[in-house]
Amino acid sequence: MKYKHYAPETKCVLINCANELDQIFDLKKYIKQYGSNVVVIGFEEHADKLVLPDGYFLVISKKNDLEEYAKNIYSLLRKADEIKPKIILIEGVPKEGIGYAIMNRLIRTCGYDIVEK
Repeated sequence: MKYKHYAPETKCVLINCANELDQIFDLKKYIKQYGSNVVVIGFEEHADKLVLPDGYFLVISKKNDLEEYAKNIYSLLRKADEIKPKIILIEGVPKEGIGYAIMNRLIRTCGYDIVEK
């Protein structure tokens, strides 16, 4: 049986691409599609690569700090939901070690709405 984990009221999409350029491209695609009032929960290294018109970039961690990522995810999801955006975009992590557990929970949080390449 599959259970839904904590999920914001706002629609969430999990973006998880092995290639960093694909990751940025897919994030930009969603940002363009939704226009203003988008929240991205993402890596510190990607903050300056995305333009968010009237949106927010919430830094979850550095790209390779999965323990920090795990520690911050639910508080940032709640913070993002308080902003009441049109959509919350979440950068995923590799499904290895603790990353597997993180992704398992995020996939359910996003209601299985995931872009994966």
